[in-house]
Amino acid sequence: MFWRTSVSWFLLRLGAMQMLLALAWLWMRRPTSHHWSPMLIFGQTSLFVYWIHVEIVYGFPTALIRHTFSIRQALEAYALFTLLMLGLAILWQKRKGGPLLPAALRVT
Repeated sequence: MFWRTSVSWFLLRLGAMQMLLALAWLWMRRPTSHHWSPMLIFGQTSLFVYWIHVEIVYGFPTALIRHTFSIRQALEAYALFTLLMLGLAILWQKRKGGPLLPAALRVT
C-alpha cells in the first residue's frame, strides 16, 4: 500500500518534482540559455509531444512489448524515446514555422 496511498510516497514524489523544477530553473538561468535548449523545444511543443507520446506509449505501437523490458532495457528505451520525442518536436516546430526561441531570448 505504500506505493499507492502513503503520505510519505506523496511527499517523496512532491520533493522529486521540486528538485526537478529547481534544476530546470537553473538550466534556464545559465549564461548560454539564449542558445538552443531542449527545455525550450519541449515547452513550446508540449501539447504535440503529449499527444504523440500517449499514442505511442499506451496505444497500438507498443502493445506487444508492454511490460516485457528489464530495468536496463526500460532505461535505454526511455532515453531513446526522449530523443525521438525531441526530434519529432523539432520537426513539428519547423513545419509550423514557429520560432525556436521565444522573442525575449532571441539575440538580435
